[in-house]
Amino acid sequence: MFFNPKPEDEGKYQCLVETPAGTASTRQIQLKRAFINAPQVKTQEHTPVEGKPFKLECPIPESYPKPKIVWKTQLRSDPSIVEEFLSRRITLSPDGTIWFSNVTESDVSPSFKYVCFAQTPASGQDVVLAEHFLKSLVQDKGPKDGELTPQYVSND
Repeated sequence: MFFNPKPEDEGKYQCLVETPAGTASTRQIQLKRAFINAPQVKTQEHTPVEGKPFKLECPIPESYPKPKIVWKTQLRSDPSIVEEFLSRRITLSPDGTIWFSNVTESDVSPSFKYVCFAQTPASGQDVVLAEHFLKSLVQDKGPKDGELTPQYVSND
């Protein structure tokens, strides 16, 4: 059992038993340690354009196994209060980015921020990867010409 595995503990392991009757062996197993290189996180502030698409990025750090990415809102006054918030207007892409199809007043609040977490067996708790605060909305003063804005599209 490895209680504090180190990078040099990774590799192939096999058990061999020698007796006068011969040698018995197990199949080889590959040992990889679970880890995550958690980043230093600084809250990023944004002022998106009302009604326009918008994205919040979450850089996925080097880790094994690959973490599950989860976005939650977190109260600024009490960080212990968090909740998931994805909706039909918000899509999570495989690279960890969330895409708002159109930003509305309900997406912006001085009382909460958007936080990206990694969930991994390498850590007993969620690991914060990114924090975003939507300060306010900017009114769209551009022409209403039906412009198409590229957003996340899956390869499926």
